[in-house]
Amino acid sequence: MKMANSAYMIGIDCGKSGGFAVSYNGIHCEPIPATDGDWVDTLREHRLIASAENLCPIAYVEEVPSFCGKMIPSSRSFVLGKHYGFTLGALQALGYEVRLVRPQAWQKAVGMTRTKGMGQTAWKNKLKGEAQRRFPDLKITLKTSDALLVLAHGLSDMSGKQI
Repeated sequence: MKMANSAYMIGIDCGKSGGFAVSYNGIHCEPIPATDGDWVDTLREHRLIASAENLCPIAYVEEVPSFCGKMIPSSRSFVLGKHYGFTLGALQALGYEVRLVRPQAWQKAVGMTRTKGMGQTAWKNKLKGEAQRRFPDLKITLKTSDALLVLAHGLSDMSGKQI
């Protein structure tokens, strides 16, 4: 394997309505596939591409909170936690280097702060707008915007420079 600075990098927002972004021969993003089997196939395909190029596959994965708050039902938290655990297991089984990043860490690293009283929809649109500003050539949706910003954090973390 080459050193980590020659990495094949993926940024992942593990929510069921989340997405992933890949940095290799440019940057692209997609929503996470609808089924666990399709998600594993997608991660396997990216692992094979990295291996064929003798690159180190690194996944920056947004950590999920253990407590989501009073307004979020426990059933939703359970689904999020289940998908997060499944994703981490698949990444490790496929041989990715996994780097967990708290939402507050990647948001701070990309210069995003939530103002007091800002609703969830306004906050998500603000994040999407920042992803669109950073990656103007990509088709960015609410499903992929966080993953792109997680990836931007990973690229900055690896290079030591702001992306």
